[in-house]
Amino acid sequence: MNPNMIQYGELNGTTPSVWGSNLATAILGLNPGEIVITSDANNGLEGSFSFEGYNSADMTTKMVTAGSFKLTLDN
Repeated sequence: MNPNMIQYGELNGTTPSVWGSNLATAILGLNPGEIVITSDANNGLEGSFSFEGYNSADMTTKMVTAGSFKLTLDN
């Protein structure tokens, strides 16, 4: 088992909602997530992600799809 995790959060007023796929995927049988790196150049990374997350606060699940990221890496 890979200990990596992915999380998605929303802030509604002052109460955050967080869906994660770390241990919930193995314990609850959720669909595993995927992170795809589409560019690794010029000290930066770009890509996309998707996963089925679990919110332990209210025991709901959510499909996170078409997520994207772009970041600059420090030298």
